Amino acid sequence: MGEPTMISERNEIRRQFDRRTALRILLTLIVTLSIVGRTEASPPPASLAQVPSTPTASQELAPLDLNDPTIADLIVGQVVETDGQPVAGAKIYLIEADAMTLNPNEVRATTTADGRFRFSAKDMTEIGLDGLPTRRSGLLIACAEGFGPDALVTWSESGLTNRGRVDQTPGKLLTLKLVRGDVPIRGRLLDPQGRPLAGASVELERLYAPLDGDLIGYLGMVNIPGHGPSFDRLFFKTSVLPGVPHRAVTGADGRFRLDGIGRDRIAFLKIRESRIVTTLIQVMTREEPDFRLGPPNAGPWASYIHGADFSFQTSPGRTVKGSVVDDITGQPLVGVMVNNSMKTATPVATDDQGRYSLSGLSPDQPEIEIVATPRPGQPYFWASSPINPLGETTVACPRGLPFRLTIRDEAGRPVEAEVTYSVVLPNAFRTREFGNFNYIPSTSTASRQADGSYLGVALPGPGAVKVKISALAGYRPAHVDPRQFFEPGRTEWNAQEMYSAYGNHDILVTSNGWEYQQDYAAIVLINPAIDSTPLELSATVVADRPRQTTLIDPEGQPVVGATTKGLKYGTQGLPRLRAATFPITGLHPDRSRRIAFLKEDRKLIGFLMARGDGDAPYVVRMQPWAVVTGRIVDPEGKPLTNASSWSNVYLSQDNKREALSRDDPTIGNLPGVRIDQNGQFRIEQLIPGQKYTAEIYSNTGQKLGPVFENLTLKPGEIRELGDVPIKPVQ
Repeated sequence: MGEPTMISERNEIRRQFDRRTALRILLTLIVTLSIVGRTEASPPPASLAQVPSTPTASQELAPLDLNDPTIADLIVGQVVETDGQPVAGAKIYLIEADAMTLNPNEVRATTTADGRFRFSAKDMTEIGLDGLPTRRSGLLIACAEGFGPDALVTWSESGLTNRGRVDQTPGKLLTLKLVRGDVPIRGRLLDPQGRPLAGASVELERLYAPLDGDLIGYLGMVNIPGHGPSFDRLFFKTSVLPGVPHRAVTGADGRFRLDGIGRDRIAFLKIRESRIVTTLIQVMTREEPDFRLGPPNAGPWASYIHGADFSFQTSPGRTVKGSVVDDITGQPLVGVMVNNSMKTATPVATDDQGRYSLSGLSPDQPEIEIVATPRPGQPYFWASSPINPLGETTVACPRGLPFRLTIRDEAGRPVEAEVTYSVVLPNAFRTREFGNFNYIPSTSTASRQADGSYLGVALPGPGAVKVKISALAGYRPAHVDPRQFFEPGRTEWNAQEMYSAYGNHDILVTSNGWEYQQDYAAIVLINPAIDSTPLELSATVVADRPRQTTLIDPEGQPVVGATTKGLKYGTQGLPRLRAATFPITGLHPDRSRRIAFLKEDRKLIGFLMARGDGDAPYVVRMQPWAVVTGRIVDPEGKPLTNASSWSNVYLSQDNKREALSRDDPTIGNLPGVRIDQNGQFRIEQLIPGQKYTAEIYSNTGQKLGPVFENLTLKPGEIRELGDVPIKPVQ
């Protein structure tokens, strides 16, 4: 297609985009004015009791109160076309959010004449932080004859959302949008010489649904600097969409066909064949000319969104051959997975001679690193090696120390789990040099054996074998003291060691970063010598024993609806408690957890240092929170503000050394406090009786000095510090 033709078509698309944008703005204004005009006359939303099992067109479909535990299992919503018209007879599915397959026989509901659906999904609920039922995040799917499907991730207590997907949050109606009609993708692939490419695999990698089904508007935004295209949905797991084929193979004429995607969508197709570069292309399900991406001066490097009926000439690929061996003996390793470091090729396994042949690589890539990953249970760590000028390489995998782990519950029964190993830092054996390459092993995965034990591999020196089990199984989290284990008897640790050596009662410091002990049901610390024999390890997982906790106000009345921080380790945001009495799960007898409770409308705050060392219930008396105010000034008394060289005031709560060594750090630091144009600051939501220290930092991260230290406040106290002199940055 010639350049003048492409520019003409592109300008026409822009003109259509501008007209549609103007029309959309006008319609939005009309709808907004009509809503404003009838706001006072609008009836309140219907309650759940008003939504019948079989809704009718005359009844309002109200969004559910997702905080109501009595309806945690109910999924209510509507299926519409992209123009808002209801779709009758659509099939509704609900599966796990991370599921990769769909059982087409498990239809949850079928929409009524007005597109509504309502069903119970008790299998998609769990017990929330407050001990009451809540819904788990799931993937909700709708499909209907003659339409392209839709899917979205539903709301859960954890607040899981995916970019581009509609999240069911309180006050929003759960709505799926189907696109009417289908434009099949009819592609023709050519080899690098321009001949039909037969036997090539074409995989649907992901799918975009443009905003409001407006593909023209989508294309109009693609090449505008500073603006991204607008879309309703991103489908990264197309294999679960009913009726959508996710793979095709080209015939003798190089042609393939994909039906059922729906019109006006963008499909990302991955093309694989041993003689060509593995390639990802974009195709629109619309009868349009190819749309050029990128700036006009892209030249031969320009890419395209192809029309539904297109031809594409592939590029010649590169094949790398070699072997994988034991780094000490040179013996070939069988069944090791091999890929390039960028993972652009299709991974292959070494044969019975340890050989591999990896195709689909780009000849334009001057340096290719080949990565060999042993299977779980093989006594080796992964390794990599660059290819030589002949396009070959031998990857030598370092041998580790085999271990066998047996996991039992308190009754002595075997337990199924995910078992991994991580290097704990510092570890002198972490880096092993062989040839001209420094290998840095970090983790490995163990393999479950027929007898229920787990076979894995470790390095000499400090390490951890970790046992992960689903939270639904109800086991108590792990607890180990890594500093005491690796350096028993040592009591003096400098500030850097407190931060980066081995870990503490909450975390492990590994080559992967900080790993939280709360994520595991058991942790076995190891410190084998370099000449150690295979390790025989065991772990016992213990049932969780929640402690009931009640929140009361200063008058002793129960407090419902408080938000909390620290109730569950690692929870994002401030979850709201729907009850005054609730269980605290995941406690351990040897570890404290710092938990704060807030009732913002009453300015009440409570604090608990919880521990799993007994069964007695906790009672937390919430009190009016304390406040600190003041003004930051320079030595001459002039106010210093955020607009100058100053940044935030940061608070640390209680004894910092104790927090680092013993306590859950999620509540250890409070957010930075902004300073206004007059140098004034106000810090609220402070817990009475707790010690606070505040420090001020420059915009470059330099600590300038303390604002106050070890400050303890009374319930409801407002402490005015007046002017706090701080030396400015030079």
